[in-house]
Amino acid sequence: MRRDQRVIYNVRNIEISQGSGTFRRTCMISILFVEDDPGFHELARDYLEEGGEISVTTAQSATEAIRELKEGHFDAIVSDYMMPDMTGIDFLKHVRKHHGDIPFIVFTGKGSEEVVIEAINNGADFYIQKTGAPAVRFTEMETDIRHAVQHRRAENALHELNRELEAFCYSVSHDLRAPMRIIGGYLAILQEKYHASFPPDVQQCMERIVAANQRMEEMIGHLLRLSRVGRADLHVETVSLTTLSREVLDDMIRQEPERAIDVFVEEDLIATCDRDLVAIALGNLLHNAWKYTSRVERAQIRVGSIQKGNRRFFYVRDNGAGFNSTQAVDLFMPFRRFHPESEFPGTGIGLATVYRVIRRHGGEIWADSNPGSGATFYFSLPTRAPPKGNTNT
Repeated sequence: MRRDQRVIYNVRNIEISQGSGTFRRTCMISILFVEDDPGFHELARDYLEEGGEISVTTAQSATEAIRELKEGHFDAIVSDYMMPDMTGIDFLKHVRKHHGDIPFIVFTGKGSEEVVIEAINNGADFYIQKTGAPAVRFTEMETDIRHAVQHRRAENALHELNRELEAFCYSVSHDLRAPMRIIGGYLAILQEKYHASFPPDVQQCMERIVAANQRMEEMIGHLLRLSRVGRADLHVETVSLTTLSREVLDDMIRQEPERAIDVFVEEDLIATCDRDLVAIALGNLLHNAWKYTSRVERAQIRVGSIQKGNRRFFYVRDNGAGFNSTQAVDLFMPFRRFHPESEFPGTGIGLATVYRVIRRHGGEIWADSNPGSGATFYFSLPTRAPPKGNTNT
């Protein structure tokens, strides 16, 4: 094959079984190398294609590269910064807008700190300078390419697995709801017509069956909500977490006006997010705080924020039962509970839903707690409006 032939390989993992052994062929990695100096095209092919696992397609301008992207599949892009038709940063912005999160490496001789910061802020995965021995630079490039591609493939595989799990969760929950309602209906008929004629031990059994059925229906409802959180489109807008928190807390206070509880909500808690989904997350966190302070003589719930560097983290804090956060490795997994049902009722789905909402927004969430000392849940959300055209993701 001539070096100037451009071939795009789109090969996935292949396993061939023969006798007792299995042979695995590594995925071919297809690279789009964008550089206006033809000399670097030969260097890229010589160094990157040497191992037989990377194929290089070259383009001498961003315009040519954009045509290549329309026609073929690429696992990663390596782009110069200074090009005749547009800068590497402008090309990067185009890629992010039209081709998503394909790994992007900036390869340039313009090594100023401002360029590095601009590249990273616009979504570049790595930044490599041209200066130095070609063998060193292209070895570094190959390492970065492999790392970025493997990371992105793992993310995509995990995303696909999560989608399958969400679909399974929704299907199972939806299919279970109908028979559970039928069981509940027949239980209601039995209680209404024959409850008085049942011996005390049978009455007690019936009450337990009814309670278990109601709990199962509640769990199914929460599972359906959890699956919808992962499947719903995000409708992003500027949202006051202050207002959302006060609405939830005011509602709980109206339902239990006898509770002795001090509530504080910080002013100007603003985020850019999906209002309905974040309302679900805040509702779960605040209902947990309300529940786990129910045995405290003077309960306290606080909603606020802290600043870490240039990032703002929101929090919900209480002085309730708490838990051992050092052992809470599965804190946000469905059905994970740290207190028995007899002490604090619940389904174990709430925190899993909160986690799913925050991660859908690209945020972080963690907890700090000790038994008997309350709990604080920290989370981050975007605080600036996204670019136009990206309000639904």
